[in-house]
Amino acid sequence: MKNNTIVDDSTSKENSFTMRLFTSSWELIKSVIYAIVIVVLIQHFVVLPTIVSGDSMKSTMINNERFLSLKAIYYFSDPQQGDIITFHASKVNDYVKRVIALPGQVVEIKSNVVYIDGSPLPEKYLLPIREYYAQNGTSVIMKDFGPYSVPSDSYFVMGDNRPNSFDSRDFGAIKKSKIIGKAVISFWPLDKIRFL
Repeated sequence: MKNNTIVDDSTSKENSFTMRLFTSSWELIKSVIYAIVIVVLIQHFVVLPTIVSGDSMKSTMINNERFLSLKAIYYFSDPQQGDIITFHASKVNDYVKRVIALPGQVVEIKSNVVYIDGSPLPEKYLLPIREYYAQNGTSVIMKDFGPYSVPSDSYFVMGDNRPNSFDSRDFGAIKKSKIIGKAVISFWPLDKIRFL
C-alpha cells in the first residue's frame, strides 16, 4: 500500500531564503564594520589626508592642495632637514611647514639667506628673489633673525613662501610630540599629483 502523503516544501524554501538573506546581510554589515575600523586605524596611526590652507608653502604647495601625511614614519625615525611636516600649532590649528633646523642646531637669517651652524642652507625649493620682488615689490624676503639655538627634542620650521609664513621665526621651535607626520604625496588637484 502506497502512502500518498503530500509534503509542502514552500515553508522550507521560505526559511532557507530568509536564512540566506540574513546571512548575506550579516556578512555585509561585518564587512562594513571591518572597513570602518581599518580606515580609522590607518588614519590614527599610519596616514592622514590633509588640506593646505593658505599660501605659506607656495610655490611647493598651493592653497587647498590635498596631500597625505605619513604618521608612522616618525615612530621609527626623527624628522630630517628639508622634510615637509604637519604639526599641531594649537588646539584648533594644524600647520604644514618645512623642517629647517634640527635639535641643537643654530639658525640665523642674514640678507635673505638662512644659515645653519654658520653655513648657508641650500634651498632649491624657494622662488628666485626676482619672483618675490615681482609679487611683493621688495627684494627683502626675510627679516634678519637670530642666532637662535634649537632646543633639544624640537625643530625649527618655516614656510617656503618666506614673506608670507607664520612659522618658527614667530612662535619658536616645535616639539617633536606636536608633529603629526611627514607630507609624502600630493593627490589633488590632479595636475599636482607627485611625491613631496
